[in-house]
Amino acid sequence: MTFEQYVETVGDRLSRGGFTPEEPAAGAALQARRRTLKLTRFGLVETVVALSALRETASVDDLLAFDTVVFGSALERKSRVPRGLGSSMVVYPVLVAGDVPAEVHDFLADHTPDHWSVIELPVAVEISSGSLTYSEKTPVWGSAYYKKTRKEALELLAVKAS
Repeated sequence: MTFEQYVETVGDRLSRGGFTPEEPAAGAALQARRRTLKLTRFGLVETVVALSALRETASVDDLLAFDTVVFGSALERKSRVPRGLGSSMVVYPVLVAGDVPAEVHDFLADHTPDHWSVIELPVAVEISSGSLTYSEKTPVWGSAYYKKTRKEALELLAVKAS
């Protein structure tokens, strides 16, 4: 699958999943947001997905820089309902590269950013192999939500159709 096909595929999945495209953050090829009311999460949940422009290779620094930009963009455009008091967020910064080296996979295996009322799940996608990497670790504070978040990441972001 080419990068363009991947972006189109993910865009279609996001559209079918109730996401609305929005102006991409710097360095992103695609960004979309969904706002839903979920009683299990005590109110409004905003989910933001951003795919980076294609990189030849990925590094931990690239991942963290893209993550920072996407997270900031997600917060800037968040509804006025205060986080933790009626709203929460899920943010998927997705770094897409032709090659994702082992050090990025190793870093992501244990990387679970900690924010107030936000689950941030950085993802690395290697177009050449179709691999999707994100943390399999579940922080104690996220035990009720991380399994569903990882499942959603796989459904929305898999390179090959499942």
